[in-house]
Amino acid sequence: MPPFVKNFCRRRKRPPPQRRGISRSEFVVVTASLMVVLAIGIPALMQARAKARRQYCELRLARLGVALHQFEAELAEFPGFQNRGRQSAAPATVTVGWAATILPYLSSSAADEPRPGQPPLAEGPPPNREESSRDLPAPDDYLAALNCPAIGNQHEPVLSYIVNCGMPDAQRPPLDYRANGIFLNRVSGTDHVDRGYLQRHDGESSTLLMSENLDAGRWTDFDEFKTGFVWRAAFLDGVPAPGPELLAINQRPGTGTGNQLLPTARPSSLHPRGVNCLMADGSTAFLDQRIDYLVYVQLMTPDDEGTIDPETGEPPPNPYRRPPMPAEP
Repeated sequence: MPPFVKNFCRRRKRPPPQRRGISRSEFVVVTASLMVVLAIGIPALMQARAKARRQYCELRLARLGVALHQFEAELAEFPGFQNRGRQSAAPATVTVGWAATILPYLSSSAADEPRPGQPPLAEGPPPNREESSRDLPAPDDYLAALNCPAIGNQHEPVLSYIVNCGMPDAQRPPLDYRANGIFLNRVSGTDHVDRGYLQRHDGESSTLLMSENLDAGRWTDFDEFKTGFVWRAAFLDGVPAPGPELLAINQRPGTGTGNQLLPTARPSSLHPRGVNCLMADGSTAFLDQRIDYLVYVQLMTPDDEGTIDPETGEPPPNPYRRPPMPAEP
């Protein structure tokens, strides 16, 4: 065979394919794309989770509002932050907070099953109106309906929601006035608030009923500053402000100025830039933590024109007390 034919017919070996890895530029492009996706997706996910927590908390507030309205419909008044009640195992009356008074109006699914040794809820008709409360126990146990899951403490009798108690009680009667807030002292005080009173004055949709709190006491407490939020007719540089004793909305104890003698008696939450709140008509709203303090006080007062400082027995200084509207000609 001629040499050129042999060379033509010879099976030529192909060189092995070279393995090509990812280049530096491709790696940079992929990394940058992942960073863009994460930068867009993580904030969106966090916002969705925060919105879900807010909505869940709003549902619990609305449920508590229904229970409070049912209490008011039966007894023609809202409960106080202190009330007369009794445990089923003891005939003597005891002092209970607002949370204990609405337990019969919360569905059984709202509370966890009682632990061994927990006293059962009292049954039977309510006592006389003079006792200012239903026949209720005060079991020292965890209740889901009164606790925000975002805060934690899922197995402690903590209270995550507080009520509008108006101005701090005075040391002598009258302790407070219903024009200042809704939940009053129903053990030592004589005044009370009902929905009719709210409707005749500033209106239910314009009056705060309750809100959230990270530092509230136990739901068995009946202290005004552990179960409620209050306001003072104070000023800072001539501008309405909470004053040295109180904190602003979402302000943490120990921050800012003042003696902070009442560090828990204000709304607070883990929600960014504000708190969930419930109006007296049962609607929920989100209260911005930067709200003007005078506007916040006016939302707390059921009757802006009738507010009275319980310490002095006199109307608070302007502009805390709104002047009466002129009569129509």
